[in-house]
Amino acid sequence: MDTSASGESNLNVSRRCALLRRLEDIAPAVDGVLVMTSPAVTDQVVQECARLHIPRVWMYRAGGQGAVSSQAVEFCREQGIAVVPGECPYMFLTAEHWFHRLHGFIKKITGAYSS
Repeated sequence: MDTSASGESNLNVSRRCALLRRLEDIAPAVDGVLVMTSPAVTDQVVQECARLHIPRVWMYRAGGQGAVSSQAVEFCREQGIAVVPGECPYMFLTAEHWFHRLHGFIKKITGAYSS
């Protein structure tokens, strides 16, 4: 049976994670959320973030629309939530695989890199 670093079985971890269907179920409380859902679900997630006073939201997009919803982005801005609408977080990390760094480099030279 596969186990996590703590020795807990992956099955037990999966069962525990499946129960965390709302941000308010996470303990301790979080101060940022990486959203990897469909845009329709993102709209619901950002409303929950506002209700829980979560100040940062990153809407993941590797290709296509990703988790980005224009309504969710506008809502975040209206609520004072810092939002990154549609970037792959890996391209901002220095210790990642070359293709993530290449993606970030291309966005830098084309002027599309978020800072």
